[in-house]
Amino acid sequence: MRMIPITRMAVVASVVVLAACSSPSADPSSDDSVAAAQLTSCGLELAFDRVPTRAVTLEQGSTEMMLALGLGDSMAGTSYLTDAVAPEFADAYEQIPVLADQYPTAEQLRGADPDFVYSMRASAFAPDAVGERSELRDLEVPAYLSSNDCEDPNLVSAEGGFEQIFAEVTDIATIFDVADRGEDLIDAQQEVLDQVAASAQALDGVEVAWIYSTINGAPIVAGNAGLPQTMTELAGAENAFDDLDAQWT
Repeated sequence: MRMIPITRMAVVASVVVLAACSSPSADPSSDDSVAAAQLTSCGLELAFDRVPTRAVTLEQGSTEMMLALGLGDSMAGTSYLTDAVAPEFADAYEQIPVLADQYPTAEQLRGADPDFVYSMRASAFAPDAVGERSELRDLEVPAYLSSNDCEDPNLVSAEGGFEQIFAEVTDIATIFDVADRGEDLIDAQQEVLDQVAASAQALDGVEVAWIYSTINGAPIVAGNAGLPQTMTELAGAENAFDDLDAQWT
């Protein structure tokens, strides 16, 4: 089979689909808006009395998710840009303060005076990064973490699918009281997925290797338990490492 190596994959594969969708026009909630949202994120209970107006995103995936929902005006900071921002989000991104090239320190985060923190990677909430989510919650700063990378691996689903991304879109849209935008974004993404599935036969016989990075020369590749496997199957191809029972290994 013909193998296509894919290097420098985005930290979260959802960005691939988000980049295909247009960002809604900004309509930020006012300080008086009430979200009254309560949800669980990777086992941590989060409660929102009001719509956040000073959100900070800790890596590119969460940043582009916010921008895809038209929430740039509700952001007080961003960080950890790993690739070029999708063109349709570039102008909005330029208006957001960049707190750090990688993860901000706890002091840098607090200096932005956030009322919501959001990341798709658990490493953002390490003690040597911004600190644990429970600590932020105790400071009345709810911190949302994507379900694909919970601090407790037992909370991560064994199968990665777009249903998880859609659920996350719904969560963020609920927190910011923009449910209609969330529904529109999900519909747009589903349309892209349907188009890919309809053309899947064009990739028959193609074997794909998803390479995230390397450690001491050894590649970190996607196994059969994550979104890369789902994307590969959707496109009608095969994962070269589908015998590995892991998201990345």
